[in-house]
Formats: sequence, C-alpha cells, structure tokens
Amino acid sequence: MSESGAVDTAILETLRADAELLALCPDGIQYGTAKPTATRFVLVDREAHTVDTNLFGGAAGETFVYLVAAVMPEATTAPARLAATRIRELLDGARITPAGYGLMAPVEEIESVRPGPDVDPTNPDRRVQQWGGRYQVIVQRLDS
Repeated sequence: MSESGAVDTAILETLRADAELLALCPDGIQYGTAKPTATRFVLVDREAHTVDTNLFGGAAGETFVYLVAAVMPEATTAPARLAATRIRELLDGARITPAGYGLMAPVEEIESVRPGPDVDPTNPDRRVQQWGGRYQVIVQRLDS
C-alpha cells in the first residue's frame, strides 16, 4: 500500500547516499528541523502534498513539494552555494523510486531558494547562510 512517507524517504535516501554532499554538510541530512548540535547540514522539509483526483474521484496522482537547503555558519555564501549545487545535481531530473508509487516525471527543481542570512543579534559577525531550492515530485499510487 502506498504511504506518503515513502516519498519523503526516497528523497532523504537520495541525499544521504552521496558522499560528496555529506562531506560538504557533515552534520547530515535533517528532516523538518535540525538536531540542536547541527551546524553544517541539509534541511529537507515537505512543504506541500496534494492528491490529484481523476474523473471518478480516485487518486490520479500525487504532487509533493520539498524545500531542500544547505545551512552553514559562514560569513560568505560560497560553501552553502556549493552544497546547493550538489543538491541540484542529485535531485533535479532524479528518478527516485518510492515504495508503493510509480514516478510520473523526474524530480524537478521548481524554484531556487536563497533566504537572507540569519545574523546573531548578539554578534553581527556570526551569520548562518542558507541556499537551496524547492523540488517537485509527481507520483502515482501503485495500489489504486
């Protein structure tokens, strides 16, 4: 039976399997929120999940949108940009295989994301850079 967490897992496994990305972000791939001790990591969060119904009311497909961004305590954006480039290489065009689902189209980056740096109010020299994108996954349930 299909279950939406399988799509989350497929995205996470794709990122976690890459040694180059893990070297850039040694605190790993975090889902939803990062562990308190993490400083250099990739944050993955599912922002949207919609079920597209067919004419007869059943699920014709499901669309997921994920925010995937490198987060790093740096004065410049260069390290976060490098990690975001690697994220794009891994996800944009990827053919993931979530359990219980068939992929209807390759994963697609639908928006580049660059939130402004977070500046520590007690020390303006401390900044956290973020760089990444929003990625869309369109799947169909195999058990429908």
